[in-house]
Amino acid sequence: MRILPLLTLLTLQLFALQLPPAITADFEQKVTNEHNQTLTYKGKMSFIAPDKTRWDYTFPSPKSVCSSKNSIVIIENDLEQATVYKSGDHIDIKRVFQNAVKTGRQRYETEFAGNTYTFTLQQGKIKTLSFTDALHNRSEITFFQTRYDAPPAPVRCLIPDGFDVIIE
Repeated sequence: MRILPLLTLLTLQLFALQLPPAITADFEQKVTNEHNQTLTYKGKMSFIAPDKTRWDYTFPSPKSVCSSKNSIVIIENDLEQATVYKSGDHIDIKRVFQNAVKTGRQRYETEFAGNTYTFTLQQGKIKTLSFTDALHNRSEITFFQTRYDAPPAPVRCLIPDGFDVIIE
């Protein structure tokens, strides 16, 4: 999943140039392919500074994605499978957002790895993130009930006993 490292970026207190100690939010992600077919995903996310993120997808099927500076773990319950990616190229989250440019009242854009990411804020908190991935899929993630002061759920993915483990 090429967008997973980017998802870590979503967990910042954007454009204040400081990472909050923790963030939690519900989210809805719409991914539209080149044929205008759209898939919708829903779930919850948690972040602990400086670099630990967890995305728990609840719809259309349960899946957890945990990332840190050195790895990404994807647990797919329906497949009874976990995939571990060792991350050699760490995204410098602080640098990415320090380079963000305000393009509207509550709208910001930043570039990373040749892609443009557009963020909107609402009451000082991230509301949406839009981008196009390397496969030309357009994604828009909308955040709900975003809290910067809530203690997050554990961000580490524990691989259940009996699951197949793939190391990439």
